[in-house]
Amino acid sequence: MISLTICGFFKVGIYLYAGVIGASDVFNVQEISKLVYPLGIVVLFLSMIIANNFAAHIEEGLHIVPMALHLPLQVIIPVLLLLIAAINHRSRKNLENDIPS
Repeated sequence: MISLTICGFFKVGIYLYAGVIGASDVFNVQEISKLVYPLGIVVLFLSMIIANNFAAHIEEGLHIVPMALHLPLQVIIPVLLLLIAAINHRSRKNLENDIPS
């Protein structure tokens, strides 16, 4: 049980670090230390409201997350991006054919 807690602590720490680095790139913040506390507070708040206990955590992970996150992020958005890329490619190809040389 203690190793699970220690590993969970390091996992959350690594994800928080990656989130801070990503947010500093997105928002063009030079000092990443300015983002550590705000994102840490967000992680703390979300960890308190997501699940009350381990059973609720497993229930959400098995029933809610697949439909709310996995389906849109792994199926719907890639299919939409593929359609947009195909339409964009087809329109560029038509424009190249219409331009006289």
